Amino acid sequence: MRSAVFLAAGLALWPSLAPARSPVSATFAAGAQYDSNISVEEADIPTRRGDYALLLQGAVAITPIESKATTLRLGYSLDDERNAQLSDVNITIHALSAGISRRFGKAMSGADYQFSHVLLGSKRYLDIHTASPSLSAFVSRNLFVRLAGTYQRKDFVEVDPLDATTLTLGADAYRFFAKRKGYVAIAVRGDHERTRAAQYRFDGVQASVRVQIPIHVGKSVWKARAGYAFQNRDYLAPWPTLDEARHETRSTFSAGLEVPVIAGVTLRPQARYVDRRSNVAFYDYREHVVSVTAMLKL
Repeated sequence: MRSAVFLAAGLALWPSLAPARSPVSATFAAGAQYDSNISVEEADIPTRRGDYALLLQGAVAITPIESKATTLRLGYSLDDERNAQLSDVNITIHALSAGISRRFGKAMSGADYQFSHVLLGSKRYLDIHTASPSLSAFVSRNLFVRLAGTYQRKDFVEVDPLDATTLTLGADAYRFFAKRKGYVAIAVRGDHERTRAAQYRFDGVQASVRVQIPIHVGKSVWKARAGYAFQNRDYLAPWPTLDEARHETRSTFSAGLEVPVIAGVTLRPQARYVDRRSNVAFYDYREHVVSVTAMLKL
């Protein structure tokens, strides 16, 4: 999905890193984007057409319980992408979430749930239920690790063959530096997705590396980010137009910058390049995405 379902929640909630704060927080963002190949990612449908888009995002988080041992959080987010010409594939995602984490000793366990209601071209398109237990810990002062499992169910309104359940197991490791303002992160993940239609079922693996580097500019600190992810998918049934099952790999290169403007406001230019290789011509393409957003944190 365009918005992250679960990030490394242990990092944001770890008591040693987070000072006392208001139980309610909000973020709002607006920006512009150009995508050389607009896609309906939730259904894995590339249009093979480029377009400009207006991006609007908002999120409200409530933390009714936050102690040294237990944190309970609730949230709502809106992610809206309005294309200039391809309005039929405008995507709007409303998401409700709840999560609880419990610290014991040097480790933290967590359980998160999210319900996402997806509109395509302003019409109801898809509902997604996601549940994820996790276990995380600082194994040393600057090394943080997280293990997580995720169960996801996709219910399409009209495209029943794409209805799916997905099981994912993953691990992340963060090595911090520069007083924890910078990090190098590596992640590995395995996916097991089963759809109603046999040709869409797959097993996949993914590995990624990301880096964040703080840059001191005058009295402010900019954050430069870069990443690379490699994904391999083996589909489990013959494709209708082939005598063999679909197979593909995907390499994604990303880079971005977070620039503080005034108190609570940051500017975020980003770029992404996707090199997707598949034995099915429809899924074999290259894609460029560039965007600039302004974000306000309250």
